[in-house]
Amino acid sequence: MNQSCPNCGANMSVWEHKLTPGLVDALCAAIEFVHRSNHNRFHLQKDLPGLSKSAYNNFQKLRFHALVAKVDDAPGYWLITARGGQFLRGEIEVPRSVKTFRNKVVEHSRELIHIRHFRNAIPSFETRRDFLEQSAPAFPPKQNVEANQLF
Repeated sequence: MNQSCPNCGANMSVWEHKLTPGLVDALCAAIEFVHRSNHNRFHLQKDLPGLSKSAYNNFQKLRFHALVAKVDDAPGYWLITARGGQFLRGEIEVPRSVKTFRNKVVEHSRELIHIRHFRNAIPSFETRRDFLEQSAPAFPPKQNVEANQLF
């Protein structure tokens, strides 16, 4: 259930985003394009036309896991981060899920996941119902965490 601020009406929900087989499948499609084009920059609609509607709609969640990032000077374009490359090559594990508040990551799960866990998995995505059941009505505590402590 979504809860709103009694003063301003702003959404006060915390959302959990799990790294799913569907997200990893979309990330693999992106890296395949990057390898073919020899350029780490792609547009979801123009360069990855084979993405399903769910993959397209959920792709932006990969940025919460720091696996992709928006290209600053080119609206609609994305790139695979160094961390995304390390994950795809199997060099690192990443948190299985992250929690966000107003589109900012506020917490990383302690459980880590490796790319091999997605091998032979059927692509799937979280549903709206999954998010509604996970939303937390409380405002998250303020955390001052250094970037080098997160990873």
